[in-house]
Amino acid sequence: MWTVGIFLFAKALGPNLLSWLQRWNSGGLAVLLLVVAVVVAIRLSIKFGQRNFRRRVQAALGRCTRWEFWPAWVFYFPVAVNYLWLAIRYRSFTLPTAANPGIFSGGLS
Repeated sequence: MWTVGIFLFAKALGPNLLSWLQRWNSGGLAVLLLVVAVVVAIRLSIKFGQRNFRRRVQAALGRCTRWEFWPAWVFYFPVAVNYLWLAIRYRSFTLPTAANPGIFSGGLS
């Protein structure tokens, strides 16, 4: 039923819409942003209406506050940046392999 409504709306306003957008210049962007905002508001109101929404938000926030649930790249990105800094500083990308001479290539492979 709603599809028929969309087609009727487009048939009624379609020819006039192009002239309106040409007249307003940047008004088309404003209309587009308004439509996107309305769609997002409708989607969020549906989400807020669900029964377990509050519980799911609390669980997501709980995972964000405990580091055990953070992705690995959050921890390894600073390590990689420090490695690159030291490699540039000491002009050798293989210098960290000297950390443990008992293991082949210092454990890096």
